[in-house]
Amino acid sequence: MTNEEDFDIGDLLTGPEIAFLGGVKMATFERWRLRNQGTDKTLPEPFWHFGLTPVWYLPTLTAWMNETGRSYDIANWRKARDAGEFRRRPPSNAKAS
Repeated sequence: MTNEEDFDIGDLLTGPEIAFLGGVKMATFERWRLRNQGTDKTLPEPFWHFGLTPVWYLPTLTAWMNETGRSYDIANWRKARDAGEFRRRPPSNAKAS
């Protein structure tokens, strides 16, 4: 895991974004989280939680996907994210900049 001070907030993904990144359904993403607990095939632990919403760090996810032979498309995910396809709300405890 990376140092919490050295990450790009734009590289944090929610569950639906991870499913989109990997080109899978949400049910598959949920299986990634639950299957093979304690092995290298289990989705890494969330990087952070915004309220009750877990988020994962893109470099950690892509490393895991590479190690487990899963495909993904970062460019397509960024395009969809930038187009507003994912509902992103700042957490209630977020400070305005």
